[in-house]
Parts: sequence; structure tokens; C-alpha cells
Amino acid sequence: MTRIKFCGMRRHEDIALANQFMPDYIGLIFAPSKRQITPEHAAALVAHLDPSIRPVGVFVNEAVNRIVAIAAQVGLAAVQLHGDEGPPEWTALRQQLAPGTEIWQKLAIPVDPEAAARRVQRFESALTQLGRDQSLPDVILLDTEIGGQSGGTGQTFPWQLLADFARHHTVACAGGLNPGNVAAAIATLHPAIVDCSSGIERNLEKQADLMAAFRAAVHNQDSEDLNHDK
Repeated sequence: MTRIKFCGMRRHEDIALANQFMPDYIGLIFAPSKRQITPEHAAALVAHLDPSIRPVGVFVNEAVNRIVAIAAQVGLAAVQLHGDEGPPEWTALRQQLAPGTEIWQKLAIPVDPEAAARRVQRFESALTQLGRDQSLPDVILLDTEIGGQSGGTGQTFPWQLLADFARHHTVACAGGLNPGNVAAAIATLHPAIVDCSSGIERNLEKQADLMAAFRAAVHNQDSEDLNHDK
């Protein structure tokens, strides 16, 4: 079954909605963003979160020691690296984070198909060179890159180009997902996780009807896939 992450949680009202609709993960953004919050505020939000929902902290090129400190302060189940991090950061975090804390690494996907194919090929080659004994990420988060910006673009990337990559890696699909297109993303990529922020918002505030519609679309597509496989 496809897991769901609702990202960019900022308010106690957002947490109440998460507790109502029960995504597998919520995202808390600690990098500069319209949805950035402080570690102190994040800890206060997580204190009211259903314990079965796993909080994920989003960081961009942050110092390892600060990531580790925030993860402990907030009680993060995963850290999402949304910058230019690589093997040195993965190894250091694996050594210092609490056991069981997942490491997610962003892979920015340009909207141009040729540029996207080159980016994926380079990334996959780098993973292959590291080998299985290295501190590889637990999840590779695919997000859209436009004009050097990845994350928060509100636009999708060419999913079909990543279908083979997704078959060989544990991926989360982000970038412009909403209740109207998430089923198509799942049908194309079959990601382990789908990640939505702006697609469940109006005026930067999370909305119950959009969360409900997103969750329903994911579960309906999962059911369709199961029936197809029988």
C-alpha cells in the first residue's frame, strides 16, 4: 500500500487534521520556506500528534550536528535532506541519529525530459559506486526542479521517465501532487510514498476536504492496482 505524507505542517489545526485523516507521515520544514517553523514550535506540534503518525524533518544543506539536535528535540522519525547532501552527510547522520531514524534524500528532477534522464543516470551511477555496504538513504524523494528550485514548485515532473528507477529503489513522489493527479502518479511510478503539501492547501492553510480527497484517491488507486494484480 502506498504511504502518505502531508508536508508543511505549521499550525495546531494542521495537526488536528492529520490526526483525523491519519497519513503515515507529516512533514515539518526547518529550511527557509513559506512553511518554515522553529524546532520549538515543531516539538509542540508533535506533542499533540497521534503516535502512529511519523514526523519527518525537512532540511536544506544544514549542518549535521544541528540536524541531529533537532531530530532529538522534536522526536523525528526521519530526516529529509532537500539540498545537495551526499555520502559524507548520509554516513555522519547514520552514525549520530537515534537508531531507526530514516534518512531521506531528495533527487531533483528537471521538467525537461532529456535533462531529467541525465540527472537520474548520474545519481544512479553514484549510488552504484557506493555499493550496498555504504550508508545509503532509506528513501529517495523525487521532486520537481524548475529554474534551480526544487521543492515548493507546485509542478509535476515527467513521471514515466522515473518508472524504471522507482522499480529498483524505495522512492517518495513529490512535486505538484494533488487529489486530481495522485492516482496517475501511483499508476505510473508505484512509489512507496506520495508527498503532498500545496495540493492540500488553500491560502497556505491545510484543508480537510482536500486531505480527505487525496487520501481517498490514493486508497482507490491502491485497490485498483491490487485487483489488477489478481
